[in-house]
Order: sequence, then structure tokens, then C-alpha cells
Amino acid sequence: MLGTLFLCAKIFYKYANISQLLWLVKPVAIWISLLTNAEMYWDDSSGYVFPSHGICIEKSCSGYNMLLICFSMLSYLILQFRKNISKLFAWILACILTYVVCIISNSVRIILSILFSTKLPSLWIPYREMVHQGIGVFTNILFLIITFLFFQYLFKTTTAHEKSA
Repeated sequence: MLGTLFLCAKIFYKYANISQLLWLVKPVAIWISLLTNAEMYWDDSSGYVFPSHGICIEKSCSGYNMLLICFSMLSYLILQFRKNISKLFAWILACILTYVVCIISNSVRIILSILFSTKLPSLWIPYREMVHQGIGVFTNILFLIITFLFFQYLFKTTTAHEKSA
């Protein structure tokens, strides 16, 4: 069931435009604007544009793939340690937790890219794509590992306490 859901979500993403991913992009853009005190505007064809940073949060910056991986991971963890709850409730809980983790992760990823571009222009300018992708991979993997370890610990601890009671 989870595999089918994952596949359908990937097909949706393939054909989605930036407006259909607004639910994922807008909170990140708001955080970036607040944290960097930068003006932004919406462009229907590309996404949220930050002229002062020279960036645009577009479809590929939405964090959608991170969202799918994180959702799959959290669904697995919840169902592994909470066998007495329904799959529907587990997926709803996984959706909420995943959304929060992905908004934070994506915001951190973009802030780090902005910092690299402004603080290390000698590295950023010639290797922009490679550094940008490297920051994305590093940030996503780091957040997935932290999320996994945190929720694995949390679910194991609460399960152990329930068994001993």
C-alpha cells in the first residue's frame, strides 16, 4: 500500500507545476523572508523570487522528494513500534510530522545556500551548482538521520514504558 502511495505521489510531482506545490513552497518562502529580512514576490511561472538573494524557490526546490522519503520512513517507524494503532492514523501522524520536518529542513537548506553564496563567493561562484546540490544532499541526509534517530528513540522509549506499566 505504501509503495502504491509513493508511486502515485511521484507521478503527481512529475506533472505538477509550482502552483500545485504551493502548500510546500509557501511556508519555506515565508521562513526565508522572516529569517533573512528579505522581500519576496510570487511569479506564476517560477515560484517565490528573492531579488536581494538572487534566488527563486521553484519546483525543484520544493523538497518534495525529501517529503516522500521522510513520510515513508516515519510511516515505517510508527507502524513498527505502534502495532496497536490503525494504518490510517499512522499515516496521518506521519504526514503531520513529515510536513514539519520538511519545512524546517528545506528552510535550513536554503538559508545555508544563501550563506554560502554571500560568505564564500569564491567557492560559490565557480562551483554554484555543485555546492548547491551538495548542501541539499547534506542537509536532507542529516535531517533524515536526525529524524529517524529521534523518532526511533521516542517510539522505543514510549513502547518500553507501556510494556512495563
